[in-house]
Amino acid sequence: MREQLQTLPGLKVQKSGARIQEKLTGWPPFKKAGSLGLYSAYRNEVETKLLFEAAQRAGKRVAYPRVGLKEQVLEFCWVDSLQDLVTTSWGPLAPAFSLPKASLPDLELLIVPGLAFDEQGGRLGRGKGFYDRTLAQFSGTRLGLAYSFQVLPRLPREPWDETVEWVATEDKIFQVPS
Repeated sequence: MREQLQTLPGLKVQKSGARIQEKLTGWPPFKKAGSLGLYSAYRNEVETKLLFEAAQRAGKRVAYPRVGLKEQVLEFCWVDSLQDLVTTSWGPLAPAFSLPKASLPDLELLIVPGLAFDEQGGRLGRGKGFYDRTLAQFSGTRLGLAYSFQVLPRLPREPWDETVEWVATEDKIFQVPS
């Protein structure tokens, strides 16, 4: 899956990502949420810039994650501009350490990346467990973003693996069975 994601043509990443984000801006839980957590796309993950812009226009508060100083969990920080995101040594752009922290209970919707998702809400991450530990403490709506080829019938799951309630692709937004 990692190889498939990394070899996606740039135009497909751009067009498919835009379709997914456009669908989400009209999705009722997105429209209803007053605050949300996004991520900065890394290595051809589905982009979130259009979601950030739509949230800003609608007056929503938006937080992005960074690896905490203890490097065990993600810390979310309020971001007013994409210029507030800085290059990190471990990968994606992240909020500068000077930005105010957002607590997980402050977020109503958390949009998460993944290498793959399954039809039951299972998520395959990059292996460090940051999102699993974060999702274990999060009580709001959980949505995974993926290209259609990243959604599989079933992924292997460990006891500590956390799930999402919804998955959005360029073809559909679906709620996983509870």
